[in-house]
Amino acid sequence: PIIVFLIPILQKRANQANKKRVDATRKMSSKIGEVITGIHEIQGNGTFRIENERFAKLVRKMYKIRLAWNSYKQGIKVGNNFFVNLGPFIIFLLGGYLAMNGRLELGAMVAFLSAQEKLYDPWKELIDFYQTYMDAAVSYKRTMEYFDIPIEFQIEDKSRPVYDLTGAIEVKDLTFVSESGIQLLDGISLSLKPGESLALIGYSGSGKSTLALCIGQLYAYTDGHIYIDGHEVLELTKNDVVNQMGFVSQSPFIFSGTIEENLLYAVEALKAIRPDMPMPTRDDKIAVLHQTGLFLDVLQFGFNTILSREKHADLARELIRVRQNFHREFSDALSKYVEFFDENRYLYHADVIENLFMGTPNTSDYSREDLTQNPRFMGFLGKAELVRPLTSLGAELAKQTVDILGDLEPDAVFFEQSPIPLDQWEEVRAIVDQLKRTRLNQLPQKDQNLLLNLAFRFKPGKHKLVSLPGILEKMILEGRFLFREHISREDPGAFSFYNLSEYIFSQSILNNILFGQITTTNVKAIDTINQSIIQLIIEEDFLETLVEIGMQFEVGSKGDRLSGGQKQKLAIARTLLKHPRILIMDEATSALDNKSQSRIQNLIETRWKGKSTIISVAHRLDIIKNYDKIAVMKAGKIIELGSYKELIDRKGVFYELVGGRK
Repeated sequence: PIIVFLIPILQKRANQANKKRVDATRKMSSKIGEVITGIHEIQGNGTFRIENERFAKLVRKMYKIRLAWNSYKQGIKVGNNFFVNLGPFIIFLLGGYLAMNGRLELGAMVAFLSAQEKLYDPWKELIDFYQTYMDAAVSYKRTMEYFDIPIEFQIEDKSRPVYDLTGAIEVKDLTFVSESGIQLLDGISLSLKPGESLALIGYSGSGKSTLALCIGQLYAYTDGHIYIDGHEVLELTKNDVVNQMGFVSQSPFIFSGTIEENLLYAVEALKAIRPDMPMPTRDDKIAVLHQTGLFLDVLQFGFNTILSREKHADLARELIRVRQNFHREFSDALSKYVEFFDENRYLYHADVIENLFMGTPNTSDYSREDLTQNPRFMGFLGKAELVRPLTSLGAELAKQTVDILGDLEPDAVFFEQSPIPLDQWEEVRAIVDQLKRTRLNQLPQKDQNLLLNLAFRFKPGKHKLVSLPGILEKMILEGRFLFREHISREDPGAFSFYNLSEYIFSQSILNNILFGQITTTNVKAIDTINQSIIQLIIEEDFLETLVEIGMQFEVGSKGDRLSGGQKQKLAIARTLLKHPRILIMDEATSALDNKSQSRIQNLIETRWKGKSTIISVAHRLDIIKNYDKIAVMKAGKIIELGSYKELIDRKGVFYELVGGRK
């Protein structure tokens, strides 16, 4: 009886531990892939400790999970074998006892031998477990030995303080040969004073990025020298370099997490080097978002955020006040562009279901996929006497669409003014043809449901083929109030109904402030709406709060929820936030449009020129006119070096490149 109760308990816990093990393994694999892909960002920002701590947490968690999982798994085996064989063991033991006392002579020895045999299996399981454990220990040790290789650059030197580099750079006879034996740099020499700017240009494969990466200590050069403030780069520690150097790559890596976490990524590493350094304030973060052109994107993320009832109750109350002020100030001016929610009015740019619900469901029971299969909802429609008139509306929509389109080849453009989806066109045509020979109520239930779904999707303001009968409009408005009463009585909490004085937690912040539906696609009109909302947000002193909310936007794995331009802006912003004295940009604006590139370039020339030594690998020649020096590279060599005017006057390769671009 013991085993009947014990084994299920152990098995349940083993299953739970196994699920945790699978999840932890997946998370660890994802983290390893992320770190390997973003190795340049880690090296450039010196976030070794951060990544080590993150990985160590995963390893410790995995260790505890696997220990528990194996304990339960082996406990099941040992317990099962032990209790299964305990019964025969007791029988044989008792038989041996009786034999020794002369009560049972025959089979006494067999009884003891059998008892010993039955106890062997559990011990065998324990030994197997020990062997498995030792195998795992050996495998783990071998794996760690494989990854335990000497590092190229020392992370820190505890015998001295971190160098406070000013940005003086000197390159002498620099050579770099790749592991495959290809010479990428050959005899490079140049020098930069603190605060000077250098643009590296040339054809693809000329060694521009390689030179920048060598200066940034991301590559260990083969021969020659790179000095920063007189210190050989190969002899500097990672902390020395990270302390005063910022690096932005052409394809920046964005780590999973929020925008704010990525924005502070480099600063957090710097904080470990300079513990007394204050963290950026909210104003600092907002300022750098403005400077890099990411502010409006983050603001939009804030507008699109869906708040939590448990976490944001106070914020929701503030937004209700903002909404009420917005409607008081702008409802009249925007009424031709927005259909504001009003429980006493029909919404002509919303479909029938949206008008009936006048709210959003909090459960999946009222999902829009196919409400005709929802017995609760269909029961309500029957009581409200809406089934028949809505089915008739669907039939009229079907007839009018078939009459207009006739035998034309189906095309999505033709269905924009109709609630009929393209993939149901043939079914609808067949139903219309059937209605010529039979009455509506004689159609199969499946066909009646299809017509009912057409009516559910009908928007009078968009689908102009059929007008909404006035009597049906009144019935739907009456049904709206009946539905609220029905839900409040039968299924309280299933819906969040629209109310001007209540926050809708299933909708975004923007939709809560607007509290209506935009009825136009005109760009100027939409801009007017957005500007009105932003104007009010500023007046209510809510803009910074909204940006803070936007900074909590989850960027996804490798930043896949951001565009290429947003990734580059975010990478530039997090680098500028640490205020480096040496700034290396490896085609850092290649994914940006011309306006955004010019914005970043103006930022560098106005705020950073003279304050930081700037090395920029450039792909546009029209944005490097104000650089102190321009190096033209070809086949791993600098073939021309000077200011923009000097190189143009020389009429050499750079002059031809500029002329060719023009």
